[in-house]
Amino acid sequence: MKKYFCIWALAVATTASAELTLRQIELAGRGPVADAMKCVAAFQMRDYGDHAPTDWKAGTFFSGLAAAYHVTGNPDFLRSATDWGNATKWKIATNNFLHADQICVGQTYLELYEDGGRTNPAMIADLQARVDALFNRDTIRRSEIGHSLWKDAERPFTGRNLWWWCDALYMAPPVLARLAAVTGDPKYRELLHRLYWDATDFLYDQDEQLFFRDESQFQAKTANGKKVFWGRGNGWVYAGLIRTLDALPPDDPQREKYLALFRELTQGIMKYQQPDGLWRSSLNDPAWYPAPETSCSSFFCFGLLAGINRGWLDQTAYLPVALRAWEGLLGCVNFAGRLGYAQLVAGSPGLARPDGFIDYTHGAFLLAASELYKMNLTAAEIQKMPQPPTVAVLAEHAAWTWYNDERAIVTDNHLLVGSLDARTGHAKVSVINLSPVHSQLSWTEQVLSSWASLDDHNNPALLKLADGRVLAAYSKHGSEPVWNWRVATAAKNKNGIVEFKWGEENTFAAGAGSTYANLIQLSAETNRIFNFFRAANFNPTVATSDDGAKTWSPPALLIRVDHHRPYVKYADNGRDRIDFLFTDGHPRNQPTNNIYHMYYAAGNFHRSDGTLIRSLAEVRAGQPIVPAEATLVYAGNTKGRGWVWDLESLENHSPL
Repeated sequence: MKKYFCIWALAVATTASAELTLRQIELAGRGPVADAMKCVAAFQMRDYGDHAPTDWKAGTFFSGLAAAYHVTGNPDFLRSATDWGNATKWKIATNNFLHADQICVGQTYLELYEDGGRTNPAMIADLQARVDALFNRDTIRRSEIGHSLWKDAERPFTGRNLWWWCDALYMAPPVLARLAAVTGDPKYRELLHRLYWDATDFLYDQDEQLFFRDESQFQAKTANGKKVFWGRGNGWVYAGLIRTLDALPPDDPQREKYLALFRELTQGIMKYQQPDGLWRSSLNDPAWYPAPETSCSSFFCFGLLAGINRGWLDQTAYLPVALRAWEGLLGCVNFAGRLGYAQLVAGSPGLARPDGFIDYTHGAFLLAASELYKMNLTAAEIQKMPQPPTVAVLAEHAAWTWYNDERAIVTDNHLLVGSLDARTGHAKVSVINLSPVHSQLSWTEQVLSSWASLDDHNNPALLKLADGRVLAAYSKHGSEPVWNWRVATAAKNKNGIVEFKWGEENTFAAGAGSTYANLIQLSAETNRIFNFFRAANFNPTVATSDDGAKTWSPPALLIRVDHHRPYVKYADNGRDRIDFLFTDGHPRNQPTNNIYHMYYAAGNFHRSDGTLIRSLAEVRAGQPIVPAEATLVYAGNTKGRGWVWDLESLENHSPL
């Protein structure tokens, strides 16, 4: 079971660690936010003049204007939006009949219809007729969808063909969700779910937690050889999730799935925020187009603030990220209310100029401002908030698995973290000085393995021995019938700095391909050291040392499961007891994987109730334990496959 990370850190993301500045606090107050909304909205209305567009760009702006009205009650916002709707005669554009862009304006039509008490059905009649045309279809003709990447005369009526570009996930889904809410007809939600998740399955990169704009970018690369993830494209999806979720009822069976996607996308987006608080048009390769891009930044700011307001994101961790974005956005608004650095109409990363502006970016800005206004942040309120966590890098380019323990220990006021170096393939230890006075030696890395093998299973297990030394055990992932160990001694150098000096690398003959070292020492057994590892037939095996890791007993098969590989988590109290939580196979292969518990004390293995199973001596003599002899904790044939994640010993020495 693999789990890869580039950096092992103490909190979700480095962008969540900075405290709020006085400037950010001042700009977040309702007064400055309201002024910014009025200024930007007025600029855009002046730019429209007498024109009343019904395209997706205007649809996005007026959705932001409607949101600004809902939080502020400013009648000018409502009047501007209503006058625009009247001027459009509440109609939908007729070209490209099924194209999601054409119904984006329906988001505002529906909101204004509700604001008016649902007394004028003409406000949504044309919209509803257009959406109803989506039902009872099997195919899509290319002439109906307009320009797209596929050239076929027609394609099946699926989400990936109707909403073939990720922008569509802002344009159409909120309309379907709100139509269901306004009309009370669930058919619109049912269609939404079917189309949305098919489009997402097609466009979403699970590894990067970001969306491709369309299939043309699946294999495309940036100028620096990275995958292409367009900033505004992901902004459309992120903002569309909020607006869709806002219209879904609490009991909708798909609601949690949308929320899970929102949270995943949040993580994908956050790590690419730049020092100025904004994002770039090429999210994961900001150097390709280094200028800030305000359309995606506005959408991301909106999504973060909305997630906090709705209780989906933790305020302490995410508010600093959102307010840095807000401060950056305000820095791009000129005295007239123009929000610059907007990438103009496009379908991939590109240039954003200081004087570049467009209506959809102003709409996204108003959405973000509305959520910030809703928070009603004051300096006094912010002072009551818990401080965000401090984030510290523990191991760069590190990989590890769940089944080697302990992976991190504290000794001599230092934190030692074991991992595999994902660049070189060496097992290594990061040494972090926990003293509040730091120097250039506060964080160092030490290579353990003489060999190199790029596999995350190869991270070391660490143990602080009773005499203060540190033991490390590690191996290649089952490719050789040995595991290695080294012992370090901590001593102060001439400058008073504690250094860990590792002794020579030793080799233990495991008898079969070895992996998953787990080190434990029990003081009540004269400081006997145990190493539980996987070896013959992929089964848990044990070796012990009674002389401080100088020599080890021969390997003994501990748990036997024929033709399958058990997975074990170990916990101990450091004195006289070791607990074992284990499966009888891998859930990937065992649809009815069970989970069992037993414990070791005073030389014997016991069921959970204390019933003797057998002694360690008997295990060494060739009588391994079979799962049925332990206590069944979870029966896989009742609710499906079991798996073990963690096991800890509580203060009262009972396992958790």
